Amino acid sequence: MTDREITGAAPGDEAPRTALVFPGQGAQKAGMGEAWRDTASWALVAEISEYTGVDVEELLLKADDETLRRTDLAQIAVFTTEVLAHREADAAGLLGGVVACAGHSLGEYTALHAAGAVPLADTARLVAARGRAMRACAERSPGTMAAVVRLGPETVEGLVARVQEDGGQVWIANVNAPGAIVLSGTAEAVDRLAELAVESEGKVIRLAVGGAFHSPLMAAAADEVREALAAVDFAPSTPRSSPTWTPARTRAASTGGTWS
Repeated sequence: MTDREITGAAPGDEAPRTALVFPGQGAQKAGMGEAWRDTASWALVAEISEYTGVDVEELLLKADDETLRRTDLAQIAVFTTEVLAHREADAAGLLGGVVACAGHSLGEYTALHAAGAVPLADTARLVAARGRAMRACAERSPGTMAAVVRLGPETVEGLVARVQEDGGQVWIANVNAPGAIVLSGTAEAVDRLAELAVESEGKVIRLAVGGAFHSPLMAAAADEVREALAAVDFAPSTPRSSPTWTPARTRAASTGGTWS
């Protein structure tokens, strides 16, 4: 979205400015690297493989959807694809008007790199450490995530409270928009809330993720993520333009304790 759309400025008042928003887990799919394998930026795949200890080319070209549900692999695959897309867009001269970078969850790490706050090597290692920590949590405390559509935040909060009163472990993880809310919790609790949502004329869509992310079930991952963040030097500003803003620059740098 450009600032002209936000402010309603008349055409010609000033050059449009653009924000980049990078997606998180759930964006992965089998063969997601095919579109990039013949580009100049494909050489970055080997670099990221070295930094993470994972065969990223195998992930992007040959891994099936079930393999890509594993959170540590999904995060590396999505991050790499975002970096490839960003590098190609930059090489094509499409990013001259970018003044802000942000992201959803994992996408915040890509935003940090795109904004010039963290080098590629450090960002890839952070993503790998985050993925390992979250996978370990997911194995100890299995769970899932789901999107609730057509219901407002207050209604969903009420449904969550009802499930929790019955002992269910489910929480609101993200409010992406008034009618697009993401839940996180155990599969049983999310299924129960889905039943209640249908009764309220809403709909619940399971997400292709391997755990109950952004919930208390991920709390044990905080120490490992905090340690990885502490080893990184964050640059104060982007070399491309200033100011460039990313939520992760403040949140991830200052608190390893937020739910992953």
